[in-house]
Amino acid sequence: MERDIVLPDSPLVLHVQAAQNRAELDRQLARVRATVLWSLGVLGIGLIGMAGLQTGYGLWPLRRISDQIAAVRSGAVQRVSSDFPSEVSPMVAELNELLDHTEAQAEAARMHAGNLAHALKTPLAIVMNEAEGQATPLADTVRGQLAIMRRHIDHHLARARALGRRSAVNARAEVWPALEGLRRAISRIYPDVTIDLDGDRVAVFHGERQDLAWLKGRRVLAF
Repeated sequence: MERDIVLPDSPLVLHVQAAQNRAELDRQLARVRATVLWSLGVLGIGLIGMAGLQTGYGLWPLRRISDQIAAVRSGAVQRVSSDFPSEVSPMVAELNELLDHTEAQAEAARMHAGNLAHALKTPLAIVMNEAEGQATPLADTVRGQLAIMRRHIDHHLARARALGRRSAVNARAEVWPALEGLRRAISRIYPDVTIDLDGDRVAVFHGERQDLAWLKGRRVLAF
């Protein structure tokens, strides 16, 4: 550092210079810079960590909802649990109401399918019995058309059952006891027939017991 100084009542101009070793000052500045950089680094890592924790905590209810929906789809539970933060509780309530509405529609479809079966199959069976006792071209035509009508009825009833199974996702039935019952029933009707069962004894059918019985009957009729 240097400076010119003029003393009072003196024509002389003094030029003053002051010098100091900068090594110590540079060391102090370096320590300050290092301290500031470490502080900013720790602060940045802390902010990133807090942001990650906040994001994880904020998305935690959505992950729980996803797990609950998977459980409903697999049939483990009937509805999504209501034990959620207030921010997502309205969404959970709407989801459960949607499940209720869908199940009600499926129940109505199954009811209409059952009514259709009782309303059409019995008259068709009566007409078929009448046609079976006659050996005329007209009777042959009636039997053929009745068989076509029966296939159409079975097809549409199967579609209604499929809709019910997709909606009533919480319905499950054990397969092995149902097969045991079928084997006992066939053994009583056909004493000379032997049926051997093998497979997974804890298998579960994702659907209603009536649908499982219907499928078993279809397979037995196929053989």
